[in-house]
This record gives sequence, C-alpha cells and structure tokens, in this order.
Amino acid sequence: MPLILKPTCLPDIPMDFSVILSSAIRRDEESLFKRIVFMKPKKTNNILPNGMPLKIGIVMSVWHEKIIQALLSDVLCALSDCGVKKKNIFIKMVPGSFELPLAAKKMVQTKKVDAVLAIGCLIRGETDHYTYIASAVSRGIMQVGLETGVPVLFGVLTCTTMKQAKERSSGKKALGYHWGVAAVEIANKKK
Repeated sequence: MPLILKPTCLPDIPMDFSVILSSAIRRDEESLFKRIVFMKPKKTNNILPNGMPLKIGIVMSVWHEKIIQALLSDVLCALSDCGVKKKNIFIKMVPGSFELPLAAKKMVQTKKVDAVLAIGCLIRGETDHYTYIASAVSRGIMQVGLETGVPVLFGVLTCTTMKQAKERSSGKKALGYHWGVAAVEIANKKK
C-alpha cells in the first residue's frame, strides 16, 4: 500500500499535489518533487536562516516508512520556510539506514549540494543488529562530511521502541523540522 505524503505545513493542499511514495517512485526519485507545492514561508517568531541560494540534499531510507514520511514532511516544511527553492532540493531513497552514508557521498559528488541530511530510523530489536547498524551509520555519515568538506547531518532516529520513534517523528518531540533548519544553518556557515 503506497504512503501519501502531505507536508504538515501544507495541510489544505488537494490530493493532486500529494506525493505517493510507491515502488515506482522509489525507482525514480527525481519524480518525488514533481507534484509537491511549496508555499510562502509561514510567519514565525523565530528568525529562520536564509536558504534561497542553497542546494540541499536529502538521503532517506524507506525502512519504517510512516516514520520516515513524517520526518520528511517536516524537513520539507522547514526548507520551504527557510526559502530553499524546490528545484534546489534533491532526494535519494535507499532501502535502509546502512546505505545512507554511500548515498550521501554520491549526492555530494553528483549534485554539488551545500549540505546533505541523512534521514533514517533504527529501532532496537532482540539481537545486536541494531547496535552494529547504528554505529556504522553514524561513523559513515560523519566520515562523508570529513572526506568531502560538505556538512552531512545525522537525521537517523535511534530508538528503543516504535513508540519513541513515533514521538520523535510526529509527536511533541518531532525532530524533522529542526533538522531542516539545521541543514540550512550549517550550509550557510560553510559558505
């Protein structure tokens, strides 16, 4: 069953402008933005960084799709609020979090982005698999940033339970919007 992505900052957009994350779109990430509508920045009391001249890459796993969907929705809202142009946001989807570092490196090499945000979700299970993956992904993401000189932000939830992941993706502790703003802030500092 495909997931429907409706950014939370755009609650009233018609279904025609929703993005359906189906297997076809996973094969063609470029089509992801073809039907997303970016609105003018919403009014906020906080001063947001200027993202107009920036190119931002997003690499995201499709494992735990509902969690990733909520995080991506908030990230896109933040980028829109900061003024990042739709044409300057590049998304690459990968099967799982383990593949995020390589996808981030390829994004830096091919799209010439100012920053990359790696989005994923790891939930502890009954084996040590979680520990190995979380460690490898965090080191890999850091290494890409150090090797390329392009900031790569760690947007991977590492949670003990699904409840924690839901709280950090769409609840009061949601992190996606903060990650989007942080990507713009660090990209500006790099310039």
